[in-house]
Amino acid sequence: MAVYALNHVQVLLLVLLRVMMFIITSPLFSMRLYPNWTKVGFAGVVALLVIPSMSVTTVPSALLDTGEYILVAVREMATGLLLGWVASVIYATVNVAGRILDLEIGYSAVSLLAPGTNDQESVMGSFQGALFALYFLGMNGLDGLVLAVLNSYKLIPLGYFHMPGTTIQFLMYMFNVLFTMAVEVVIPFLCVLLFTDVTLAVISRSMPQLNVFIVGLPAKLFFGLSLFSIGMVGTTYLFGQIFQTLFSDTTMFLKWFGG
Repeated sequence: MAVYALNHVQVLLLVLLRVMMFIITSPLFSMRLYPNWTKVGFAGVVALLVIPSMSVTTVPSALLDTGEYILVAVREMATGLLLGWVASVIYATVNVAGRILDLEIGYSAVSLLAPGTNDQESVMGSFQGALFALYFLGMNGLDGLVLAVLNSYKLIPLGYFHMPGTTIQFLMYMFNVLFTMAVEVVIPFLCVLLFTDVTLAVISRSMPQLNVFIVGLPAKLFFGLSLFSIGMVGTTYLFGQIFQTLFSDTTMFLKWFGG
């Protein structure tokens, strides 16, 4: 395998570009917790797994012409970046759902530092993100991402990436999936919290001497967290739907931009 790769260094570099760009934007792989050398080493291992199944004739002109080779390299980078981005958009559904829930429960004023990305995250978004990460790892999601990269060379061979005229439609579809699935995750909690708001409004009208603003926040926190604990089974089911959508949409992306 190593000898074959050395004999076809130009093809190896193209394969390595796609894998590296995927790692930069894909969920979990892109976390800053992992040293850069481990990411490069992992990309090299994946590239060596891909190389034996490829033919040099896949990019004949790129091996001879410098300008064409650079163009193919740019296409490979775009393929890897967009493939990882598609997976990350679906993966981010859980964090978006947590942010929506924080707005209703009352945690929106609080933020946490995510150790994997060094970004500010909401309380419920961080908690749900951690739960989904455990689910994702338990369901061999990382293996699925590696297989998605390996399969990408069948649906989008080296140098065959192109931007179809329906690219805008695909991007709109991705954002539609993101917000639709995020709402599906939190809609049961929003309904109960809405009922809590209505109940507090009725109480404030019937007992004006009661300060609803003081009672309301602890009540919403209690009902929100209680419902979240009770609804963990349903949340796990929705995690499964997100998991399936992640890999089905990555396959759809490969067919969309490789056709």
